[in-house]
Amino acid sequence: MLLCWNLFLTVSIQKLKSTKPKEPSVSVVEDGATTIVQNTLNGYTTDITQVATKSQSKLVTVEKLENKETKYASGIIFATKEEQVYILTSASFINGTAKATVVFDNGINVDSKLVGQDPQTDVAILVCKPTFKCIPISIGDTRLVKQGEYVIALGAKRMQTQDGSVSFGVVSKPAQLFVQQEGKSPWITSAFTGDVHLNKGNVGGPLVNLSGQMIGLLSPKMTDLNLVSGLSSATSANEVVLVAKQLMDKQKVTRGYLGIVCGSVSDLEVYEKSAMNLSLDVDSGIYCTYIEKESPAQIAGFKNGDVILECNGKILKSVFDLQEVLYTLEPEDIVEMKVMRDGITTKVPVKLQ
Repeated sequence: MLLCWNLFLTVSIQKLKSTKPKEPSVSVVEDGATTIVQNTLNGYTTDITQVATKSQSKLVTVEKLENKETKYASGIIFATKEEQVYILTSASFINGTAKATVVFDNGINVDSKLVGQDPQTDVAILVCKPTFKCIPISIGDTRLVKQGEYVIALGAKRMQTQDGSVSFGVVSKPAQLFVQQEGKSPWITSAFTGDVHLNKGNVGGPLVNLSGQMIGLLSPKMTDLNLVSGLSSATSANEVVLVAKQLMDKQKVTRGYLGIVCGSVSDLEVYEKSAMNLSLDVDSGIYCTYIEKESPAQIAGFKNGDVILECNGKILKSVFDLQEVLYTLEPEDIVEMKVMRDGITTKVPVKLQ
């Protein structure tokens, strides 16, 4: 058996050595006195190529009629329930439109209706009933995304032109952007900023990592709020999921506003902890970097550098943990925060807005 195995390996290695790399195909075209040499390299693919190809069937074109003109944006197959398919897109694009047409990648048009929208995170959910099977996009955990990570912005394929936009670049750490809305408490939305291009075709489409997982919803509103010109923004997928589930369950979004910009203690380096007079033994919690004026946090006495360890008994290990708790609360709710300042831990009640 060993001799047979050795013989098999020897033959396989010889075949590999004798295999020549595939040369580009060459064709010569005579055009009068001009000779044009065309070189074509067949079968060249990258991670971007593979991600774009695999994700295409999970994208849809969303069409709406506005002032007798058809407007286009992208959408994402988010979830399926029995015969219903839920589509994610940009609330800035939908802008309250009750009905829209969803065009799937196979070219089939299906009427949809608006389930709900949340202008503060720029998330809208549509529902439709196609007669064929739909596979939702895979959602990535945005807490695992690293600054400088490669990302891809995808747009749905339009039937009229057969184009599907693809942009490639790197992403920054999630920013915490203040969103004001008349008649409502402000909100601090978590959004990725990157150098990928945002155009009409990929608005409402996904920002994906090289595993093909959605890490953000491409948003013109978040891009407008971004302070760095030339960069586009996308609402982080973790927050999109929190919003989408509420819209699917009760057609609206409720949450409690606290009014702080913060970071995760677990992301701090040793020198940063020393600068904050924070014990090296503290490895969880979130630290405050900015307190909004006249916010519940300021009224409760929060200061920059405070470390919030718990909220209503839930241990906070990351910024998303606090965000997740706030989405279970409502304005006027009173929460109890466990806060550390200068090494002393106290409990602080906060009335949310």
